[in-house]
Amino acid sequence: MSKLFIGLDLGSDMLKIAFAYRTGAGRSDLCFGKLCDSNYLTSVAIPAVAFYDKRTGGWIYGSAVNKSSNDSYVTVVKIKTLLSLLSEKESEQITSLNKTYYWQKNHFPKFFFPIQRSLVEDFCGEMVDKNRTFTVKDYTPAKVCEEYFKYIQSVVSERVKALEAKRGVKFDGPEIAVVHPPKVGGEYVDELNRLVENAFGNKSVVKVLNSTKAISLFAVELKMINPDESFLVFDMGEEDISVAQATYSSRYGVLIDGVDGHSRPVELGGLNVDEAIYDYIENSIKERETVGTPSAGQDGHIYESSVFAKQYLLMKEIKKSKVALSYKGGSYFPKGVPLSIYREVILQKNLTLPEFQSATLEVIKKISRYIIDELKRPINDKVKKVILSGGLVETYSLFNYIEREASKYCPSKQILSVTTAAPKDDFDLKDNEDASYAPAIGGALVALNNIEIKTMLSLSYGTWTGNTANKALKIFAERGSILPSNGSEFYTNEISLLSATVDDEEIYSLVVNSDEIAADADLPPSQRRFKNIDYDGKKAVILGDKGSIKRRNCSHDLGLETVSGGEANSQIGLWYKGTRVYKITPVAFQKNVTFKEGIIVDKNGRATPTIVISDTCHRYSFDIICVNGYEGRVLGKDLNIAFLSVKSFNTRMG
Repeated sequence: MSKLFIGLDLGSDMLKIAFAYRTGAGRSDLCFGKLCDSNYLTSVAIPAVAFYDKRTGGWIYGSAVNKSSNDSYVTVVKIKTLLSLLSEKESEQITSLNKTYYWQKNHFPKFFFPIQRSLVEDFCGEMVDKNRTFTVKDYTPAKVCEEYFKYIQSVVSERVKALEAKRGVKFDGPEIAVVHPPKVGGEYVDELNRLVENAFGNKSVVKVLNSTKAISLFAVELKMINPDESFLVFDMGEEDISVAQATYSSRYGVLIDGVDGHSRPVELGGLNVDEAIYDYIENSIKERETVGTPSAGQDGHIYESSVFAKQYLLMKEIKKSKVALSYKGGSYFPKGVPLSIYREVILQKNLTLPEFQSATLEVIKKISRYIIDELKRPINDKVKKVILSGGLVETYSLFNYIEREASKYCPSKQILSVTTAAPKDDFDLKDNEDASYAPAIGGALVALNNIEIKTMLSLSYGTWTGNTANKALKIFAERGSILPSNGSEFYTNEISLLSATVDDEEIYSLVVNSDEIAADADLPPSQRRFKNIDYDGKKAVILGDKGSIKRRNCSHDLGLETVSGGEANSQIGLWYKGTRVYKITPVAFQKNVTFKEGIIVDKNGRATPTIVISDTCHRYSFDIICVNGYEGRVLGKDLNIAFLSVKSFNTRMG
């Protein structure tokens, strides 16, 4: 009996369900693939949707939605859209209210296509208050999500039995890895984990990881990456694109760079391709003459827009055409893919491959620019391989376009996509599914091998030493440092505060570490990697003042940036109970206030600069005068320290 491991990757439109197992101890005994309905070409995964059927007063889920026949599909909801009510928004009030709607209310978003992402950001203000929702008694979004995953459990159970019969293997399990997008918040991930365990059983989830980690592991498993080689991974889905740098360490396995120094996820993906096709279709038929009305271009011509109740069906048609034309270069449909366009009557139109290319070109250009801009970043100078993954990669001509652009602007980098062996049965991946299933299969492999993919600090952080006329760089947090699973903190040595205010203070980030700087300083000037950097007698980098030639050289060669302080807000000040301290004097025979600068790093490698009063001076007493006139003697532990005028800076005040 073999242990079966499942990877679940919830996307905007589809849930990808992958499996992995071993039939023996050898590398060739590893098997992986997909679990889904595979009865026709365009069925890539399980639809991640629920549909409230007003005729029966009940909900149906997944593939059953696509098989239903109904007059209106306004009540189709996407599972990920419901879960996204738990994501963090810019406003704490909106975040809190959205969560209330997820757990307690019975409002659901009406189906819109093309998708308007902003509508669910403020669910109450943009959806409920503007009559863009429908209600179902006794159902909350949380309950619908629970029922959807119970449906998924039944699908998995059925398909596992079919897998056992097909391959003659009996399975124990399954144990599950839940894969999620990198940018969603902790409450989203926790709820996704709860939903899966509620459906599959307590403690059935053994791994929870983001998609870029999962893709990285899959690329290593396919031997696309050599030991001790760094590579970039792009997760290109329906809603957005995210990127991470990974290293296949011969000592630690797969290591992932923290998010700092890389491009932020961008809302650009498969939905934009769908919208481009939608616009092309609408424009191509809008001049159709309605019987009894003036012709197109004449006053009084009636343009019949898409029937709102049938938008879900149009979306399905567009996605079908996208998959069909992208499969084997559209060779199965030389005359185009037939589309049914829903109006008062159904219109028929063929979407040809040249039409598809023309409609999607501008979107593909935007996607390519995002990727090329990331490749050009100094933090990726040593990267030679770039892995593109996710369903968007399967879009016809996209990969080739990005490959051509990269060869022009970043010729040293090789653009790759995950590719598996030719399918032998319905459980293997087709060649138009490899990239789509990479996160789910990577998750299943992480669970199978019981791997913890660790995160590294992606940048080094430092401050300056010496004097203001000759600043030398002092690094206190090294790029490549492996982080604990819950993040970490890094600090400078203690610095003495001689007055209530310190001027000209700065914390920097840079893309190299101390070892790289020391190795460069040891070389003759003509052989140095950093040609424009000056070193002092201790082999430390001379920074120069902000705006100087030396500082510009540091920015160019080392990727140095000022992350706090600097000319605009370089003063450090003291506070007592929220009031600025004007003057401070240590009580006789006791020490001055000392402080430490540093960074707090979360589990995703995102660093926030911080500054704290040193623990060693908490018990000392100080006489202070505050700007509001207060005078008194206080303990060091009651003082706070912060950079002035830095609103987002972590001061740990209060």
